[in-house]
Amino acid sequence: MAILPQIQAIKDGVACFISLQPFWAQRLETFGVAPVTLPRETLTSSALTKVITVAASTEIRERALTVATIMQNENGVDTAIKALRSFGLSPARLGRIDKDN
Repeated sequence: MAILPQIQAIKDGVACFISLQPFWAQRLETFGVAPVTLPRETLTSSALTKVITVAASTEIRERALTVATIMQNENGVDTAIKALRSFGLSPARLGRIDKDN
């Protein structure tokens, strides 16, 4: 999962989001592991200082660790395959080899 390393990085400090910034910034804000997003057009040094302080806070770091642990324990691939099969699809029909069947 592409976002897991970013969430794991948050527990150690501030993480930068280079690609898909708006989407993942909003998702992480929703999860409570990142401060509010700052639109580039209205960015000020004062606002940036505030969000960096929030991002580096113990509360955010603890939440990030909790979310990262939950995500690490999920089996996303297995869940996705089960969801596909519930719709009558299988990875083999989608051009991948399904070694289980």
